[in-house]
Amino acid sequence: MFAVTPDWTSYTGYTRLLQAGWDALVDSDPHDLQVKSLARAAGVSTSLFHKRFPSLGGLLIEVAGAGLATLLVNLADEASLGDFAGAWLRFAEARPRHYGLMFSPQLAGHPGVGVRMIELGKYLNARVEPRLARPLTTPQLQNLFGIIY
Repeated sequence: MFAVTPDWTSYTGYTRLLQAGWDALVDSDPHDLQVKSLARAAGVSTSLFHKRFPSLGGLLIEVAGAGLATLLVNLADEASLGDFAGAWLRFAEARPRHYGLMFSPQLAGHPGVGVRMIELGKYLNARVEPRLARPLTTPQLQNLFGIIY
């Protein structure tokens, strides 16, 4: 089954805010989100929001990391390279704003997203490289990510 929502194990103010951010991206672009409306949707105060996240960007970084983790879970079940590519595209089609956020240049250098990108890169390399005559170089992997995005 194809999952498009992360599995947050507890339902604290923190996870409610993450869920509110995740849900808001279904209908809104990241630059249209506001702290006050996300806090209201999560059922918490804006003070709690700022206690958990330094800014709206902080929440978006966590949401992007959760999206990358969710994408990895979906890709792990695919046996063939075609199925792998199909799962990647299904995620992008199901959650286009999440996908755009996950691979946005503004977040790529952030450690919270970078760790997930490294995991995704290793996984992608492990799935694609055995089918190639020679190993991929770093520039080739970067080009592959660019083509996919």
